[in-house]
Amino acid sequence: EEDEGDTEMKIADVVAENRTSRLLIEGTTLRSSNLESVNRHGQKALADFGGHLLQAMSVSWERTTGARKKKHRKWHPAIQQWDYEEDDSEIGDKTSGIKDLLRLLRQQHVAWATIGHSAAAAEASVRGLEEILPFGSFSKTEDPWTSYTKSKNSDPMLLELTRTMTGVSGLLEVLLVEMTKNLNEGKAPDAGYSSIIGRCLADIMEGRGWYTSLQDGSLPNGDKSMVLWSQLAAQMASTPCHVARDGMLSQRHEARSTAAAMWTVRGVGNSTQAVGQPPVPLAVNKIVSTTNNEQPEIESNWGTLSPFSKDEPASSVSLFRPAIASAYLYTPLLAWDLNTLAGAIFSTVLLNRVEDLPSNAEILRIGQMLVIGRLMQALVTPHGFEAPGGMDMDEEDEEGRWGPGEMELEGTALLKLLSHCRNKIKSSTLERVCKLLEDNQSGAATGVFGGLGRAILPFTRSMILMMRAFTLAIEERKNQSQKSAKESSAEAKALDELLDGSETLTTNDGFYILKAMQGPMPSQLVDESSSWWHQINRWVDSAKVYEAHHGSRGSSVLPGLSSSTTSDDLNASKSGRGTGTLTSNPIHRGGSANRHGGISSDEEDIMVDDNPMMNNEGDVMGFVVDQHLGESDEELIEDMDMDEAEEIVDFANQALEQGFGGRGHGGGNDAEDSADDPSSSGSEDGDGNDVALIFAGVSQSPLISYQPSLLGVESIGPGRQGSLFDAKAASAVMADLSHLGIVHKKDGPIFSLIRLPKSFVELYGIVNKVKGRDEATLEDSEEIGNSETAICLLTGAVMRSGSARRPFHRSQRPPGACTIHARKNGSGIGIFFLVQKCTVLLMHNNKSAYSASLYVDEHGEEDPGLRRGRPLFLNDARYRALELLWRQQGIPREVAQIRSTSDRVIRDNWY
Repeated sequence: EEDEGDTEMKIADVVAENRTSRLLIEGTTLRSSNLESVNRHGQKALADFGGHLLQAMSVSWERTTGARKKKHRKWHPAIQQWDYEEDDSEIGDKTSGIKDLLRLLRQQHVAWATIGHSAAAAEASVRGLEEILPFGSFSKTEDPWTSYTKSKNSDPMLLELTRTMTGVSGLLEVLLVEMTKNLNEGKAPDAGYSSIIGRCLADIMEGRGWYTSLQDGSLPNGDKSMVLWSQLAAQMASTPCHVARDGMLSQRHEARSTAAAMWTVRGVGNSTQAVGQPPVPLAVNKIVSTTNNEQPEIESNWGTLSPFSKDEPASSVSLFRPAIASAYLYTPLLAWDLNTLAGAIFSTVLLNRVEDLPSNAEILRIGQMLVIGRLMQALVTPHGFEAPGGMDMDEEDEEGRWGPGEMELEGTALLKLLSHCRNKIKSSTLERVCKLLEDNQSGAATGVFGGLGRAILPFTRSMILMMRAFTLAIEERKNQSQKSAKESSAEAKALDELLDGSETLTTNDGFYILKAMQGPMPSQLVDESSSWWHQINRWVDSAKVYEAHHGSRGSSVLPGLSSSTTSDDLNASKSGRGTGTLTSNPIHRGGSANRHGGISSDEEDIMVDDNPMMNNEGDVMGFVVDQHLGESDEELIEDMDMDEAEEIVDFANQALEQGFGGRGHGGGNDAEDSADDPSSSGSEDGDGNDVALIFAGVSQSPLISYQPSLLGVESIGPGRQGSLFDAKAASAVMADLSHLGIVHKKDGPIFSLIRLPKSFVELYGIVNKVKGRDEATLEDSEEIGNSETAICLLTGAVMRSGSARRPFHRSQRPPGACTIHARKNGSGIGIFFLVQKCTVLLMHNNKSAYSASLYVDEHGEEDPGLRRGRPLFLNDARYRALELLWRQQGIPREVAQIRSTSDRVIRDNWY
């Protein structure tokens, strides 16, 4: 009877998985009735909504100055935009074409991220807050929507997220309609065909991809379509899928990405180089055939521009060129920012007809799949979770939510799963049927259970918020169609308890939320007969294939392809890679076989290394030094004297001597470019023969210099030609963490701002000492005395700003040091403490405003400009209020409000 019950549960799991895919596919399928019922005014409003989102993701400041403008003018006009668009001369009288479809695809990606990160920002604002009690300071976690339990569907934050989700869902419908108009002459698909976008999302959730046919044995390795998929997979794995054009990626790299997208959507091929056509991107060029040492031919007009596919996995049909150019629709689940993917899944499912909208059980299933995906992401990624050793069960289960032996059981299962992931990633093969791969791992099971619970906690909290908005949107649609019926099943009760939040949003244990979601526990995931076991192995396989093509190094999963690199060190490293013992197709890698960090290292200890690059918890006052300017900084302050614009002093050692811990910072793009001056034979004016210069060196240089490894097992990609760079040493510490979510820290509150000393005199002395000068030097030097010392309260960097020597005229005024620092580290948002003024400076883009000082005297009064000379002390209430303002994304609103109510405002770009 137990076996029969288990079999029924496994069948139910498979059915639920297939139902999730059908929800995505059917929701994105347009019929003739859909096209005829489109409201033109509503479509225009939704298009404007998407345009505003896209505009908000572009910086408001001029990114190029001086000589760079002249150099950028030599580029092809089509690659000077964020995304390639066909111009009028290309469109002509055609009724179909790519037109602005890539911009709409980017716009949709931004919209999906808006849903996910709205929820993520809300949950982070009240997680790990400091609670001061008479017997000490503690960390507390709360529901970000405080009125939800009382007012439910009338909570203003819930209504806002629901409106956003509904708007993004409508925006996807606009995208589908535009794709149908541009690429299918406005005709609805035939029966048995559906949108390729829905099919790609279904493939991502199921863990399927173009390589699945290799596992099935349905296509030979030499099949031309597989070779083409492998070539384009290398390009997609090197394409940046960023949703914010905030200057973190230099314009040169963006131009190369646009040139690669232009080559893709035009279907140029590599047989001939027509005038005005972009050359083959480097990632595709690097892959060559092992039989004749030549690049496999790519015919012109490869793939398809049809936005529909047959009722089968999208990976088994012709390649959809716009999706290849955008890359993210073919990105595996473990490489996604899962907050963005969750926004994509929920908004897409909302497009279904009312009678086809998901039930409570199906909503829970979607949440379970995404949370388990986050768990696997934490397991396979370097620094994906923090696992302290030697933790007792009582220390991990502080909330008393687990029974005796339950944590030990699940922690042991997690150790098995971690060991399996390590061995699977080390393996050079892709196998369809996978057994549990274990080795002799040692470690504290409860410690791993607690560490992974905290790793998935932020995402599980975000999921609850998105599921609240999703269920409300479904309820509103059913009410409008008068088909609302209250479910009274066990799943309905479980969903209500999950969304209530009184228990699930006050815990610091992510596994408790997964349990409340009725999701599988780790002991169920390692059951080789369960559908979940096959699901998570498909996810890992898809990440392996993505990793195998990473870095523009010519790697491939097809044994008939290899890198065009012929250096002895790479060849030697190839011979050192294990071949594995399985009979499936081996993964052939073109780069170094050395494995660096992450879960796939050969170390016996399962604990994640304590990498100083990853430590971002300051102790008291975490000053750090920003020693180098990235490429984006050079674009901002070119033709400026750096000494006059920003003073960055190396004082980390002095700060440590004072007893203050370091704090990491999210620096900008410090990697050097790989081809500042692409080799070419054309003229300096960029005539038609100067292809390399016109297309920003896309065929000679990688889209991203020194691209790090997704799983931390491969060498970094190529970088600047001829530069001195130890790639082997860098590979040991560089890993692509851009897709990872936040990991909750154990013990104590999470501070968003650096910790300041209690006394202002102590702060003043520390700043002077670490900058290598005393108070007298500040007063004696007129040039330095007229400037102001600013401390970034987010990163701890100290800089000189507001120098009187900068030009007065607005058109000639370069941005100040604080402005540059905020653009580099906070996308234009910054919080600074001006030491001489003894006040806080809030910054949003080029606008700034003074805010209340953090230091007051014994009567609670400020001392602006330090005129009175009274002893000043840190006001904890003001500090916590400022930190809360930052957590709740309130800096832009506060700057606008202060400036609108002040009779005098700070000049743009002054600080």
